[in-house]
Amino acid sequence: MTNLAKGNNKPNKIATFWSEWQKINDDLLIKCLYFTKNNLNEAEELLSESMLKAILAFNQQHTQIRNFKSWASHLTRNCLIDKIRSSIPKSTLDSLPPYQLAAPEYTTPNRVLLSQELESHIFAFINYSQPKLSTNCS
Repeated sequence: MTNLAKGNNKPNKIATFWSEWQKINDDLLIKCLYFTKNNLNEAEELLSESMLKAILAFNQQHTQIRNFKSWASHLTRNCLIDKIRSSIPKSTLDSLPPYQLAAPEYTTPNRVLLSQELESHIFAFINYSQPKLSTNCS
């Protein structure tokens, strides 16, 4: 467990960041490869973006970072989420009709039984009501 980002000495702080980053760089690259489905170019780009965000956040940090690896992993995951959100054009979501935004309905045994039961009740009601309706209409 390391306590980082405590001192105000910037060169010391940056050296501390780089020494910690080098320890976890390979682990983060593996996570980035997993996130990008083994696309090395995207993984390296994601790792670079997260490293830049990490160094900026680390320099602005006023509290201690107790677990640098966990902190950097969360920052990398958040960077990926930001990248995914920015890649989806907003017009795509706005152009969809509301019914396509809803979750699809799945057929389950309970739904089949319920629909059959409702159908039988509706047909029974229609058959029961037809003689009354036909006698009232004539």
